[in-house]
Amino acid sequence: VTITEKETKVIAELENLNFDLNDATQTILLLQKDIIKIDQLINQNRDSSRALSKEITKNEAYASQRIVALYKLNQIGKFNLLASTDSLYEFFHRKIALERILHQDEKVLEVLQKNQNALTLVRQKLDAQKEKKNRLGKRLSTQIQEMTKKRQKRTQLLKKISNKKSLAQAAIEYFKQ
Repeated sequence: VTITEKETKVIAELENLNFDLNDATQTILLLQKDIIKIDQLINQNRDSSRALSKEITKNEAYASQRIVALYKLNQIGKFNLLASTDSLYEFFHRKIALERILHQDEKVLEVLQKNQNALTLVRQKLDAQKEKKNRLGKRLSTQIQEMTKKRQKRTQLLKKISNKKSLAQAAIEYFKQ
């Protein structure tokens, strides 16, 4: 094998290493962008989780107060409450007000249930995003290690070529003399 053939082979190998390094760099950049996007989603979901938790706490406090009020109403009795009116107008007015209060209580309980379900979904998304981020982080780490190895290999190959070239030039100079 002639020196020119060896040189061509080494140049081709260097070219392949450069392509591999370029691909690894592109993959790393894409992985880093994906990790940034996932971090943003995680932050959004954390904010949603906090907001939903606050809303749930507020609705639970309201619901517990309403349950106490309904318990007291049942102790007195709806009929006694309505019957203690002085006129038919006041009777219907209290009845309508009581129905509105009970309807509002139902709405609050529905919102509470909806928020609890939404919170569960947000937490599941958050867990999934954290897992995806961990997987991407491991993949990124692996890519960086591979790229580092390829760079070291390229550096060693360049040193080897440089040494051979220096030896060849020294030999040529020796023979010239």
